[in-house]
Amino acid sequence: MSDVAANRQSQSDGHTVAARASSPRDSIPTGMAPRYGFDTTELELLVSDDVATVIYPSALDGGTVEIGGQFRLSFTVNPTPRFTWSFDPREAPGLSLCTDETASLRCRLPHAPELELRRTDTPWKLAKAVSLSGFLPVYDPVGDVDVRDVRFSVFNWGDAFGTTLIWCDSTKRSVQNRHQWSSEGWEIILDADPDLDQKWENAKHSREFVVTHCGRLTRTDKQPFLFSDAHEVLGCLHWFLSFVRGRRVGIALASGFTDDPGPQAREEPLITHWNVTQVDEAVTVQSWFTPGMERELGCLFQAFHRIWRGDKLLKRQLRTMISTYCVALDQSIPLEMQVLSGYIGLETETRKNLGKAELSKVLNKHHLPCQITDTVEGAGQKFNGAKFLASIRNDVVHQNTGGYPDVDQLWRASKTCLYFLELLILCKLGHEGTFCDRFRAKAVGEAIDMPPQGT
Repeated sequence: MSDVAANRQSQSDGHTVAARASSPRDSIPTGMAPRYGFDTTELELLVSDDVATVIYPSALDGGTVEIGGQFRLSFTVNPTPRFTWSFDPREAPGLSLCTDETASLRCRLPHAPELELRRTDTPWKLAKAVSLSGFLPVYDPVGDVDVRDVRFSVFNWGDAFGTTLIWCDSTKRSVQNRHQWSSEGWEIILDADPDLDQKWENAKHSREFVVTHCGRLTRTDKQPFLFSDAHEVLGCLHWFLSFVRGRRVGIALASGFTDDPGPQAREEPLITHWNVTQVDEAVTVQSWFTPGMERELGCLFQAFHRIWRGDKLLKRQLRTMISTYCVALDQSIPLEMQVLSGYIGLETETRKNLGKAELSKVLNKHHLPCQITDTVEGAGQKFNGAKFLASIRNDVVHQNTGGYPDVDQLWRASKTCLYFLELLILCKLGHEGTFCDRFRAKAVGEAIDMPPQGT
């Protein structure tokens, strides 16, 4: 090829490369997928020849008996997400376990404390077992392991929505499925399953558990960090996502890597936390949040994380309030229990029984209204929410002579309790944006401004 022809070919190739680099597709990040995929329901995570230890609690010298065998660790989604273990002894341990004491079967997994797998009232119940199995105990990871990237799976976060466009290699299309938040040097990304819409509808129909999102946790300065610190942030994220959705959202299989492992982390991580947080089955729940408010979640997470890190008392209170909030939204339990659960959440403010006067003081303290205008079912009817809610609660708990509340009264009490609890939590987080007002939102998904202070 002549120099002129080569130069022309080089220029042509350069224009092609430049055109590709400037195409809209190149500016869209590739969506992440969990290490084991979005559709995984059964996983065998670990198979090893190991030693389990039987400990006799009463032994002064901490007497132990070691039993060799094969240890297996698995993860299953059905009927609920959980980690299971099994241990097959190589030889019958009967000769070693010959006392009448209670016995504790223990093992130590990588980056985990010594875990008690089984406790029996006599070692002979272990000695006769050909194979042992059970659920893996909940534990906190141990060891100062430095990582730069943590990936995790999210169960039942629900609907595919977000604030950022991502590219999905599997479907060859771009979707607005990414949430991206930062707080105090941490950055969190949540990418939804590109096929989530239909999967989520099917999951809600069958009340199942599905991996809806892949998560990533890094430092904004790209520096390494301790995996134990990441564990604390993920605990905060679990409670935040649960508050947003009104049901407990699961975070599982958090794994730490030396560097960015790419859109789908197929390489072996430095450390994995074999744990899943509590998670509720897939259902339709109307919390304070509704699609269309996605851009408000970033600032709200910052406020939530700031409390989580710096105010132990308020952190504990928020956990209790969010727990009761999720129960109060659970339509599989009786209405009375929904009302009482939400009321317990309100009572965390004073840590004692709330009557009408005390509840009114709590609302006034946070500049929240006692008077509620019901424009959805009451055609603009006003009522004193604190007085009504306290009265219904007393009728349920103390069986007052006024008679037991009917279904309509319980339904309104449930809405009132949720309304107050939502506003109280949002107020503690300093939220000044919008929320789904159960008494004023006339259309599904309508977001309304927080009530003015002192109304």
